Amino acid sequence: MKNVLVILSTYNGEKYLREQIESVLKQENVKISILVRDDGSTDNTCNILEEYEKKGLLRWYTGKNLKPAKSFIDLIFHATNDFDYYAFCDQDDFWYFKKIYSAIEQMENNNDSIDIPKVCYCNLEVVDSDRNLLETKKIHKRCEYDEEMILTYCIPGCAMVFNQVLLNILQKHKPSYATMHDCWVYYVCMAVGGKIYGNEKVGIQYRQHGNNVIGASRIAFKQKMKMIIGNGNSPRQRMISEILRDFDDDLEKGTKLEYLKAFSEYSNSVLKKIKIMRIKRKMAPKRAFIKAKLRVLFNSL
Repeated sequence: MKNVLVILSTYNGEKYLREQIESVLKQENVKISILVRDDGSTDNTCNILEEYEKKGLLRWYTGKNLKPAKSFIDLIFHATNDFDYYAFCDQDDFWYFKKIYSAIEQMENNNDSIDIPKVCYCNLEVVDSDRNLLETKKIHKRCEYDEEMILTYCIPGCAMVFNQVLLNILQKHKPSYATMHDCWVYYVCMAVGGKIYGNEKVGIQYRQHGNNVIGASRIAFKQKMKMIIGNGNSPRQRMISEILRDFDDDLEKGTKLEYLKAFSEYSNSVLKKIKIMRIKRKMAPKRAFIKAKLRVLFNSL
């Protein structure tokens, strides 16, 4: 039975937190441990965490409000390397009871070496506050198109499970900048020649409600235009450039790395921008893909 550390960041999550924790604790065919960082909650969240810790069901600590990306990255660097696998967890979802085991099976039941970094992500159901189904997001085949994923990253961290080999690499360099923790992990795995798997099974109910810190809802038109035109910043390019610099000793030559390097230089090189603009849409939503291409044109992605 594999040992799995679930890493959970909380912030004023009292309403759905118990249900989420219980669904994690009921994961089948794995041994679950939970590490929680509270991001400065002012509601009853910390009392709930203390209750579970007294029962020996999780460990938690608190700190100043860092927002989700930095809070989860802090958790990565608090995680010990004595677990087989690791999984991000949001505070307000519901996990089906074979979410973790199904991902582990996918990563282990193949001919790939056990010594390479691995990430597996699952499909998800988007649900409302009462867990009524809104839509099913079938994203498991997106990992087959690495170049497209550079433009239109789509995998929420709560769908991810990754191995100890990748954790050991991640812990070599704490990022000074990351747009989100999940895409940082994904692009590091891609850069170092890791294997990325998509699991066709639905693993979680991804809850959307009025208090979501992050979620799957559409962005307002004005905000979209602001993102496209930008202000001279290229946040994803900045993050990927830092990854390539910090993890230089671990980089794996190949097509994935070529596209990551081209993306890291697109705002300063016409040839690199053309290379990125020539990436063809495979499975990405058409609107998201067009928006990403426009952001590359305006040097804002």
